[in-house]
Order: sequence, then C-alpha cells, then structure tokens
Amino acid sequence: MTKHMLEFQMFFTEHIAQKVPHRHFVFTMPKILRRYFIMNRESLNDLSRIAWAALRMFMTKTLNTESMPAAAQVIQTHGNLL
Repeated sequence: MTKHMLEFQMFFTEHIAQKVPHRHFVFTMPKILRRYFIMNRESLNDLSRIAWAALRMFMTKTLNTESMPAAAQVIQTHGNLL
C-alpha cells in the first residue's frame, strides 16, 4: 500500500467510520461493457452512484428498520484490463 492509501485508511477509520453492523458488497462489470468504460472513465462515477442507489433501495425495503444505510465506495480500475 502507498503512503497516501495508508493515511486515508487511518483518517477514514478514526474520523468517519463508526462501529456499526456492516456488510461488504462487490459490484462487478461484465467484460463486454468494460470497453465502454475504458473510453469513458467519467462514467464510472455515474455507475457507482447507480449501484449505491440500487443497494440503498434494496436495504431499506428488505431490512424493515429505521436505520439509515451508508457506504464507502472505491472504484477499482486496475487489473482485468479496466
């Protein structure tokens, strides 16, 4: 890990993240769509927002609780030619 990544990790765990029940979700992209996002990297932000909206809707509909879902998202573009 780079120094920048370690600094962000420490900042996030000490100042942002709270000790609450959590889940880890991974969204992947079919290989056929990867070519589009290689040429349009800015669209990855839109894709991330759409994935979060879908996950948030799923959580609020299925959990039947008053809790508010939150997310920390990371877009990974290295590996597998993306």
